[in-house]
Amino acid sequence: MALLEASGINKRFGGLVALHWVDLSVESGEILGLIGPNGAGKTTLFNVISGIHPPEEGSIRLEGRDLIGLSPAAICRAGIGRTFQIVRPFPSLTALENVVVGSLYGRGGSTRLSVARNEAEGWLAFTGLADRAAMPAKSLTLAQRKRLEVARALATRPKILLLDEVMAGLNPAETEQAMALVQRMRAELGMAIGMVEHVMMAVMGISDRVLVLHHGEKIAEGKPAEVAENPLVIEAYLGTSNATAGDGLCNRR
Repeated sequence: MALLEASGINKRFGGLVALHWVDLSVESGEILGLIGPNGAGKTTLFNVISGIHPPEEGSIRLEGRDLIGLSPAAICRAGIGRTFQIVRPFPSLTALENVVVGSLYGRGGSTRLSVARNEAEGWLAFTGLADRAAMPAKSLTLAQRKRLEVARALATRPKILLLDEVMAGLNPAETEQAMALVQRMRAELGMAIGMVEHVMMAVMGISDRVLVLHHGEKIAEGKPAEVAENPLVIEAYLGTSNATAGDGLCNRR
């Protein structure tokens, strides 16, 4: 049994079909990349899994437990953490205080503030932000705010972490650092990770499997090299199926 299983997910917004019979599974310790052109339904799928938008049809199970109908807070406490495409720190709180919030209200949250602070300091160190602990979140750079979101999500003690474009807007050096952090989370924490990403070099470089959405439907799934050569994927991204397009897809930023 997979750690996370979503089956037959349908989501509509009025007359717009955002997701159409989408299946997804993530194994323990696996990195699953989720890609697709803009508007493909990637963030919507994360929103459905994390309880922000209930699906019209389908099932979502974490370790066999049905999550449909639970609130986002309950789903977080069940073991699904996430970041957001547009970073959402508490701007006036310090970096440390932001992560303390995750520690206090996540899965098995600490009931003592002193314990939560110690845990938060550890997560800031893990994500390379120990020297920014006392700084207000609004004063951090974009790359630092993205790391802060990861630290706050890690503080909720997730079994699986959903990362929504944590590398968007980063320069090449920052992207490499973000890739290393994702790999470290899997290697040192044994964490399963689902990541929506447009930086193809990153998602193809560190994912065990890649799932591709297009117009709300799953059009491909498999190992990164296989997906990059799939004619449906190439056409969805580039509008062509010429033989050399797959290499270009892998190297896209």
